[in-house]
Amino acid sequence: CGTESNGGFKNITIANCAVTISGAHSFTSVYLTDVASLVLNGGTILGGAITTTNGSSLIVNGSGTLNGVTVNGVLDVGNTDNGASLTVTNGLTLNGTAYVGGTNNGNYGVIRFAGTQTLGGTGTVVFGNNGYNVLLLANGATTLTIGSGITVQGQTGTVGAFTSYPFYSPANVSVINQGTISADVAGGTIAIYAQPFSNQGLAQGINGGSLYIDTLQNSVGATVLVNGGILTLNGNNGAWANAGTITAIVLVVSSLSGYAF
Repeated sequence: CGTESNGGFKNITIANCAVTISGAHSFTSVYLTDVASLVLNGGTILGGAITTTNGSSLIVNGSGTLNGVTVNGVLDVGNTDNGASLTVTNGLTLNGTAYVGGTNNGNYGVIRFAGTQTLGGTGTVVFGNNGYNVLLLANGATTLTIGSGITVQGQTGTVGAFTSYPFYSPANVSVINQGTISADVAGGTIAIYAQPFSNQGLAQGINGGSLYIDTLQNSVGATVLVNGGILTLNGNNGAWANAGTITAIVLVVSSLSGYAF
């Protein structure tokens, strides 16, 4: 175990230690076990699958890039290292849990999707409690598609654009949700900034969580659900002609800008 600068590997197993990636590496498969960690420290992983078990994780320390990678297990972006930034190219398949920011330490993290990307798989993205947690589209006129098996949940985070400090990303991006976006932590807010946000799955505010949507297009059969949560809808950046059906149970409406029922 130690630091790897550049290279290519087929199948490797890492146990009981940490390996730091600082250069570009291509993998067929990496298997982490027994509290091992693979640490991205300015490095790039090109393709392949990373599997974590028994308390192991893939950790971003500072920054790193995943290029067409599958993560089966734990991806740590900001939970361990405050301000960690992961760049994704050629899509990310997540079959496990990606922690974006810390759930109990105030840390933040960002996953930057460079270009039009798909976040696929059967995994879960969990936002921590810092307001700078983001699933970010780095370039204008690009689209993030959240696949049908993905759930985005947690306390506080943003999906799409973040046009202020510290990221200043472009506003003209699109988000397509085929999975579940769930603001499900009391007192927290998940915000979706996109022009437009095309909901083809489930977007919800529950358990006292707040859901903010900027420019909603709700596809036929899709649901925006508020059950014991808070919903804020902003229509300033587009029409509401395709907003579709909003289901409200014990609804607290914070704002309906430009929207008519």
